[in-house]
Amino acid sequence: MAPRFMKEAGVVAFANVPICLPGRKAYGLLQVDATEPRDFGNEDTEFLRTYAIILGQVIDRLQKVSALRQSEDRFQRFAEHSANVLWLADLKSGRLVHLSPRFAQV
Repeated sequence: MAPRFMKEAGVVAFANVPICLPGRKAYGLLQVDATEPRDFGNEDTEFLRTYAIILGQVIDRLQKVSALRQSEDRFQRFAEHSANVLWLADLKSGRLVHLSPRFAQV
């Protein structure tokens, strides 16, 4: 049975599938609605499932990119305000990747 807000919008048919992140972690629903009677068949449902799988992977990737940016920002703020000299080096090349501003004050 459709919720009241859908009935008020004139929705008479709908189909939905879960959006899951990798590891089968539930994220939400992907839903399509129709204001005219129709039967959402197996092809429709399979299309929605495929789209929901892709959408779950994209959402997961965006969340990971956002978390990485936040982590980089935290490190940058820490490095800029630390009373100690901080540095990062590439172990393969031996080159400095990061040298904190505190180095110039030493």
